[in-house]
Amino acid sequence: MKKKMIPIGAICILGIILTGCTTNKANLESNSKQGSGISTSNNQSIEENNASSSSNSKAVTNATSSSEDFAISLADAITIYQKQYPDTDITSIDINDKFGTYFYEITGVDDNTEYEVDVNVTNGEFRLDREEALDNDEKEGVKRSQSKINFDNLLPLSEINTIALKEADGTIKEWSLEKELSTTYWEVTVSKDHQEINVSIDAQSGNVLETEVDD
Repeated sequence: MKKKMIPIGAICILGIILTGCTTNKANLESNSKQGSGISTSNNQSIEENNASSSSNSKAVTNATSSSEDFAISLADAITIYQKQYPDTDITSIDINDKFGTYFYEITGVDDNTEYEVDVNVTNGEFRLDREEALDNDEKEGVKRSQSKINFDNLLPLSEINTIALKEADGTIKEWSLEKELSTTYWEVTVSKDHQEINVSIDAQSGNVLETEVDD
């Protein structure tokens, strides 16, 4: 039986081809690993961005519960009221939740009549809630001079929130702006562990006037 002889030159060429294939395979594997690394890095960045978005969403939610994220500010609500009743003085402002929606409940008086209106904190919708004649001893400017809120140098509501939460760590539920004697003050209701804590704060100076716990 005759054996076929492969020329030495052909053997050399075959070796070169096989070596090239091995090298190309190694390069492909290396590039694949590098590509996988880039993909992992991008996925990590996306996950970090999603986590950041989630954190921002939680921050907005917490801000809303503390009034900072109300679309209609306190100043806006006062302006809306004064456009409707320009010849009255505001005697109190309550901010509270009515059936799942917060409202500014603004009370004002002229010489003979008291008005109570609601302003939606989300869209500024205005609604007259109550209108009634003043008692005889409150007419002719008596009540408006005694109870008129002093809006000069009023601290921002966000600052009032901070002061209240230093006194009572919890969740703010309601705010009430009133005047007693010569002092305009906020009473902030904070809820914590099934208790309500009322913190009275001077609206101009920020001094805490009283802290009271309701069982």
